[in-house]
Amino acid sequence: MTVHQPVRTDDESVLAASEELIIKEARRRHRRRVIAIVVVIVLVIAGVLIAVLSINGKGTSPVHSTTLRSVSPKPLASNTPACRSGQIHVSSLGGGAGTGNVDQVFGFTNIGKTACTVSGYPRIRALNAEGVPVAVAQDQLSGLGGVQAAASVPPVVTLEKGQISSAMVSGIDIPIGSETTCPAGYPAFLITPPGTTQPVKVSAVDGPGPGSFLGCSTIIRVNPIVPGSTGREQA
Repeated sequence: MTVHQPVRTDDESVLAASEELIIKEARRRHRRRVIAIVVVIVLVIAGVLIAVLSINGKGTSPVHSTTLRSVSPKPLASNTPACRSGQIHVSSLGGGAGTGNVDQVFGFTNIGKTACTVSGYPRIRALNAEGVPVAVAQDQLSGLGGVQAAASVPPVVTLEKGQISSAMVSGIDIPIGSETTCPAGYPAFLITPPGTTQPVKVSAVDGPGPGSFLGCSTIIRVNPIVPGSTGREQA
C-alpha cells in the first residue's frame, strides 16, 4: 500500500515562511521588552540607594557640621540649668566716676550647691529717698561695661558653686541743661537677676565711697552680666 504525502504548493510555502518570521520577530521584541524593563528596575534601585547614601553622608559629615557651627551667631546651648531664685546672691562691688559718668558694679554669686548659668540683663530700678522706684535702667550691650563692641548677644555665664559674675550700671554725674546741681540721686536699687522673680534691695554708692548714686539724668543704663567682678568682659 502506498501512502501519498501532501505536497505544499508555492503559496503555502511562502505563507509558512512568513509565519515563522513573524513568530521570530515577536520573540525578539518580547526579549527586548523584558531586557528594557529589567534595565529600568536596576536604574531605579540604584537611584534610591544613591539618594539614601547621600542623605546619610550629609548627616554624619564633619565638614557639614563645621559649616553649621561657623554660621551660627548664637552661643552653643549649655546643659547646665539656669540659676533660679535662691541660688544667686546680689551685692555691690563698688563704683567710680569720671568724665561726666558715674557707674556701679553689682555682683551675682552662685550660693547654690550646683553649677548654674546666667545670661542677659538684670532688671534694675532706682529708688528715691522714700524707697519708691523712680527710674528703670535701660539695656545696653556695651559701653562703660558689658561686652566687646563687636559682640551681638550677651554671653552665657556658667557659675560653679561660689563663683561670681557682674553687671555695671552707669549714669551721668554732671548737671543737665541750665541746672547747676544734680538732684539728690538714688540711695538704693532694686535688682532682679535674669531668670529670677525676686528683687533684692542693694545700697548705692557715690563714686568710690558710700552715698547716693548721682541721678543727674533719669536715664541710667545697665550692661549684661559678664564673668568676673569688674562688670566688663575681659579680652
